[in-house]
Amino acid sequence: QEIKRKNEAQQLLQKCIDLPELQPYFPLDANGKPDEVYINFWAPTIFSTDLVVTSHGEKLKFLPMSQASPSFQNAFFLFKNCECTPTFAIVSFEYTYNYKIQPKTIEVKLTLQKINDLWEVSDTQINSR
Repeated sequence: QEIKRKNEAQQLLQKCIDLPELQPYFPLDANGKPDEVYINFWAPTIFSTDLVVTSHGEKLKFLPMSQASPSFQNAFFLFKNCECTPTFAIVSFEYTYNYKIQPKTIEVKLTLQKINDLWEVSDTQINSR
């Protein structure tokens, strides 16, 4: 049962990371390759920090908010809330990019439904600030 829940949390988190609307804002390094993106967190955590999620083939690192200083290059996710039933989930988070130059934040509220054991996005609300 625990593994199934962890797998579901991983699926939900990956859906957020892979959201097509955010992809244009992912940072690139000097060579034009995808640069590191982090997942910020504070206690209590919304998602377990031992989940494995990727972006452009690279595993995302979880960092406590207090470490978001010089090590922070470009972009990070901050998950604020996750309401989840066995077949329905609402995840609220912020994606901040261009952090070192001129930070911009996109607020996202995703509604997901489980269809045939897979989580699918059923509604996306995005607010840039």
